[in-house]
Amino acid sequence: MDYAEKNLLPSFPGASTDEQLHFLQTLINSIASPVFYKDCTGIYQGCNKAFEEYLGKRKEEIIGKSVYDLAPPDLAAQYEEMDRALFEQGGQQTYEASVLYADGSRRDVVFNKSLYYTKDGVLAGLVGIIWDITERKQLEQVYLDTQNTLQEKVVQRTFELQKANETLHEKILELEQMTAALSSSEEKFSKAFHYCSDAIGLFRLHDERYIEVNDAFIELFGYSREEIIDHKSTEFGLWLYPEERANAFKLAREQGSFRDLESAWLNKNGDVRIGLCSAASVEIDGETCILFIVHDFTERKRIENELRATRDDLERQVKRRTQELYDLNSALLQLSSSDGLTGLANRRALDDFLERQWQQCKRRQTPLAFIMIDVDFFKEYNDLYGHLSGDECLKKVARTLQNSLKRSSDFAARFGGEEFAAVLPDTDLSGATLLAEELRAAIEALGIAHHASAVSTVLTISLGVTALIPQKRDVLSSLLAAADQALYKAKRAGRNRVERA
Repeated sequence: MDYAEKNLLPSFPGASTDEQLHFLQTLINSIASPVFYKDCTGIYQGCNKAFEEYLGKRKEEIIGKSVYDLAPPDLAAQYEEMDRALFEQGGQQTYEASVLYADGSRRDVVFNKSLYYTKDGVLAGLVGIIWDITERKQLEQVYLDTQNTLQEKVVQRTFELQKANETLHEKILELEQMTAALSSSEEKFSKAFHYCSDAIGLFRLHDERYIEVNDAFIELFGYSREEIIDHKSTEFGLWLYPEERANAFKLAREQGSFRDLESAWLNKNGDVRIGLCSAASVEIDGETCILFIVHDFTERKRIENELRATRDDLERQVKRRTQELYDLNSALLQLSSSDGLTGLANRRALDDFLERQWQQCKRRQTPLAFIMIDVDFFKEYNDLYGHLSGDECLKKVARTLQNSLKRSSDFAARFGGEEFAAVLPDTDLSGATLLAEELRAAIEALGIAHHASAVSTVLTISLGVTALIPQKRDVLSSLLAAADQALYKAKRAGRNRVERA
């Protein structure tokens, strides 16, 4: 495994270098999405099994090659242009593309790439992962198609309902006209009543008992004419909800008529039927009766419910897929911004944080403090106790540094090698100096033996502190330079001390 692979992922205490590298390569290979990394010149330095399958080549055929060796010229030029933009701009790069896998399948993917650095903060190359979003794209298209289909069906059904309502109104008008002429045209009324496609029932208002129903009424509810005539609807439970029946009879009594009241009924088989009911009062042989009409649209309701359920299911799938992609992106971002040994932020994350705080303090005209920290005689410590002990030592220094910060806005990072840094927004020089002295004392109090030190028998640190309120013409590099000069002064003055710029 080359240097880029060794520096890409975190170390594991207690394991040999070969064991760590084998474990980490196994971890990378277990990622289902293609992962690759290149050096600063765009040469592939490593990849996982999924990337080999994507290109249809073995790892040995990929490492040491450029995109021009592995991709068609037009695609290679695009890949090189995107890599060059990432190296120039820094940070992260995310974009969608359509790629052709080695098996001939066309896939929609998201490229997510980040720069990575050596242990000393030197840019080493870039790492990338290719997320296959083909299924998500297909789901989104299905969702859009379903939405369009649903909208078309809703428009169509709405139109049909309007037409049905118009037809129903026309039939009510026809029936009202027929009722007016009932005494002189009983035969015409009977034909209109019985041949109407909507269910019609006629009952006396005073006792609510049916005196006549048409064939459509019998077909809809499943009861014979003998079971219905001279009986109330409550006797065979036509209405699914008693409150709807009570409301309909109240309207009929108080207003004499009503139209398009949506209700639910139960037929003889126990099936629920949904429809619009209308009613009008008529006089028959001097007695007030109610003409009751039901327009059934149960099937339309069923289709609407199925479409709504399909839409809801698609929305849940898209939401779940989106969350999975977000979680994977977050994990990659965390991996690219952390120092593998200490767990602190790495140099790239430090630079990003410093730039944001510098601009913010410049706008608000508030102080920004910066502390440079160096472990005294760390080379001698490594020579005497070995590199594994040196790594443990750096981890303890990192933990103590993190625990010494007072506020959530304070920021700790590994600057490179045995150097660390702390950024303290809204902190002046005296406050930063006080915190630096507390940190120096805390490291000394750890009592880590260091018999190769020229200033103490335990491990110590030297610190350089600076703070300023950024002005319009100030540059960020001046803050780092001042802290570096203060650290140099602390070393010349004997180490194990804090010096201010």
